[in-house]
Amino acid sequence: MANTQETLMGVHIMFELNTISLVPSYICNLKCKFCNVRVPYLRNLKTHTVEEMMEMTGRMFKIVDHVHSLAICGGEILLYKDLPALINELMKNYKNQFDQIEIITNGTIVPSEDLISAVKKCGEKFYRLLVDDYGKDLSKKVPEIVDVLEKNQIEFRVNDYWSENMWYDGWTDFGTFREYLHTPEEAAELYKKCFFSSRGFHYAIYGGIADPCRTIQYRINAGLEVNPDEYIDLFDNSITIEQQREKINRINNATYLDMCRYCNGLYPGCKRIKPAEQLTPEELQQIRQDFE
Repeated sequence: MANTQETLMGVHIMFELNTISLVPSYICNLKCKFCNVRVPYLRNLKTHTVEEMMEMTGRMFKIVDHVHSLAICGGEILLYKDLPALINELMKNYKNQFDQIEIITNGTIVPSEDLISAVKKCGEKFYRLLVDDYGKDLSKKVPEIVDVLEKNQIEFRVNDYWSENMWYDGWTDFGTFREYLHTPEEAAELYKKCFFSSRGFHYAIYGGIADPCRTIQYRINAGLEVNPDEYIDLFDNSITIEQQREKINRINNATYLDMCRYCNGLYPGCKRIKPAEQLTPEELQQIRQDFE
């Protein structure tokens, strides 16, 4: 949760968030039917340059004084060729405004020497490389990734998403984010137990906005109506920093958000599904036709 920015008896109280996720690109080499950020269903995907990511990050850090965790993810983030350069720039410019960096990957690509070097330069700021393992048919490089990370003494964790004892009991079907699934009352109950709201939203930065739960980003991409009070437009210079902070506090302290009505949520006891089920060529073709 965020602290309000104020001065109390001369002591500056920082405005803080738990997690910010940087999304340079949504490009991915898997086509997961129930992808929780709807990657196969996004259109006109833009890959941000390092300069663009730093501009957005800088604007966010004018609003937020400090962040515990800075996650870099996608899509498949290791497809982003400028990832080492982005990490170097983050450390150069903002290392005092976050406690740790984490990278999230799907186990299909072995980290390059340049990435290993950039990670090592982070020192204790680098928390871990989080590897989601969807089994040998999809996450084919997990053994090689683990070998490289162990040899270079880089912290990591492998999330098992394929065995009988899979991480968090598997995935859930969040829904299409296109139609209301819940009444306001149902959304409020869902909000109380949702994994994301209960732990503090992870504000994902992409396309000039900071989206507290990724639902907004999909609806914007699809040209659907969104509530402007439920995300941060980083390039809206008509809103002061204090007003942006007030908006974040309202988001974090709401009884539910309108976007919750589109989502099935993730919570203990919710229905789980098999992770990373791949869309068929026919299904992908239909999705492409829907974009036209």
